[in-house]
Amino acid sequence: MVSSFLVRGPARLSGHFQPVGNKNAALPIIAACLLAEGPVTLRNVPMIGDVESLLAILEEMGAAVDRRGGGTIRIDARNVDSPAVSAELAGAIRASILLAGPLLARFGEVTIPPPGGDVIGRRRIDTHVRGLTAIGARYKYEGGHSFTADSLTGADVFLDEPSVTATENLIMAASKAWGTTVIQNAACEPHIQDLCHFLNSLGARITGIGSNILTIEGADSLGGGEHDIVPDHIEIGSMIVLAAVTGSEITIGGIRSGEIRPINLAWQRLGIDYHLQADGSALVCAHQNLTVSPDLGGAVPKIEDGPWPSFPADLTSIAVVAATQATGSIMIHEKMFESRMFFVDRLIGMGARIVLCDPHRVMVLGPTPLHASPLASPDIRAGMALLIAALAAEGQSRIDNVEQIERGYEALDSRLTALGAQIERLPVPNQNLYPVRTERQTQKKRRKVTPPTPPPKGLQLFDRQLRPSSWNGALRETVQEMLTRHPDIYKETMLRLPRWIGSSGDSRLAYPKEANPRNNYGTVIGDVRIFSGYAAQGAREAVDLVLNAFGYHADAVRQWT
Repeated sequence: MVSSFLVRGPARLSGHFQPVGNKNAALPIIAACLLAEGPVTLRNVPMIGDVESLLAILEEMGAAVDRRGGGTIRIDARNVDSPAVSAELAGAIRASILLAGPLLARFGEVTIPPPGGDVIGRRRIDTHVRGLTAIGARYKYEGGHSFTADSLTGADVFLDEPSVTATENLIMAASKAWGTTVIQNAACEPHIQDLCHFLNSLGARITGIGSNILTIEGADSLGGGEHDIVPDHIEIGSMIVLAAVTGSEITIGGIRSGEIRPINLAWQRLGIDYHLQADGSALVCAHQNLTVSPDLGGAVPKIEDGPWPSFPADLTSIAVVAATQATGSIMIHEKMFESRMFFVDRLIGMGARIVLCDPHRVMVLGPTPLHASPLASPDIRAGMALLIAALAAEGQSRIDNVEQIERGYEALDSRLTALGAQIERLPVPNQNLYPVRTERQTQKKRRKVTPPTPPPKGLQLFDRQLRPSSWNGALRETVQEMLTRHPDIYKETMLRLPRWIGSSGDSRLAYPKEANPRNNYGTVIGDVRIFSGYAAQGAREAVDLVLNAFGYHADAVRQWT
């Protein structure tokens, strides 16, 4: 099972909120420590699930990681003597792909197992492959993304899209390549700028930082050093909306004007504003007049994302929630990921008036009062959006699968509680804690002997009385019910279930139909292979996991009889 938040709204917040370091800067910078020929000390690191998972990968490879508290870590990767990457750990996070560039530059070869992460649409790696092969790498896929190179040589590279992680991989590899690399159509988000500044502090020679043309002079060696991760502008943007929709007055630190300007343009369209203070913080005033500003001639306006310096894609989910509380109609257009907007059915269930036009666009008609509802976090950003909605809503909401939120936001419940929010973490057994279990730990778990659990006598699921012959039968019946009720989101929801250790030690519940887990065990239900090797208690818990993932409060819709 996974953890839950019990959220009581409407909230009235006050006080000061200090954002942590930028998650999307910390992850490539941690990966880049593999290039350093000395220890590196990083400060203002967000101690979140994805960071812990990446640190676990480095530790398994032989790096020494010293967590010193207060967001400070020291990484010494000099003892890493192999480019082997744990498939189990890599499969937990999308950021594992960021190991390709530094490990290729260091060892001349690397195989990255298929990365995990949020299922918010297709996340292609073609740009990674084209960028790295342009500077001398060879690529093939054999159960993972394999790169080899006799040597890396600088080149003029034009990326087919301004991919953030592909740009980061190419920057890291080119920093140790021979000669000069020019990256055109490079992504230039604040976290990429921070990575470049970090590498320069180690001895790299990168110019054009902040633009979409980067020039990198390869260095013979990169030393150790120290670096402060920049504040997370996505967290800042999220908190501005939280204060606005709850009518609260708070101050927010860590404001860097150049990073917040693209976000301001969108928030101002919804009537959200703040005032910069002399100390560099932002004051968000209470009870703002949230009103959509129409385009010229009274046309319906839109907020749309794009590569930096456009509005960040990671805030589109937050923008939808903000729009539900603003007077007027507005379209939110998520151009980059075709599955990110599917979470709006949860907001509709809370009373929001939203039309899902297609996988990329929603029309929001506001304002609408929101009421409490059982919720489940499908991904990091949608999870934060649902938490904001729950804090603005009337009543008590339960949000399940909050580990998804905590992959991107550090200690959010305690930090918001300090501002006056009423958020209770429900103690749930078998939490999916980070980092994910290593194979050695999993083998230990498999050796444990537990007494058999008798099969269920029956299952009341919604209005259906079932008589499954086993716990796995109950699980299959539950999955079939979700396919019937939610055919449009069934496959992507099942495949983004969190990595989870049932009592039989298996780390996944659902696979693509064509997968071959454990010698082809499992039952195919609607293009998804359900692994049927769970022991009784694990299968029983998996029933609730599936229900939670589709937004149901398991205790309210199922009863064991």
